[in-house]
Amino acid sequence: MAFTETFAATYAGKVSGYVVKVLSVPEGMDDNRPYPAETWLVQDKKLRTIGFITPGGDAYLFVNSNTSKALRSFGTRKSKIGLILGLPGVPQLRTTAPGAGS
Repeated sequence: MAFTETFAATYAGKVSGYVVKVLSVPEGMDDNRPYPAETWLVQDKKLRTIGFITPGGDAYLFVNSNTSKALRSFGTRKSKIGLILGLPGVPQLRTTAPGAGS
């Protein structure tokens, strides 16, 4: 997906998954992506999208390919990423692909 930034989510020194932050497109460009800017897509280690965090901070976990369920969560975006990944704590995020368009 164009105009994204990718992070490795690590916990206890091991990669637990990935996060793709949807960035804004330059002014004047059409944005036909399925997620609005500032959405954070959470992926497992096999790069399958397993959940997402909305621009407003609500966290969702995919139940199947067509359905997601809201997670009751409080705290930071990072703590919600940990919740989606099933981690016992808050992951560290390390940039793997800086934001850019394509």
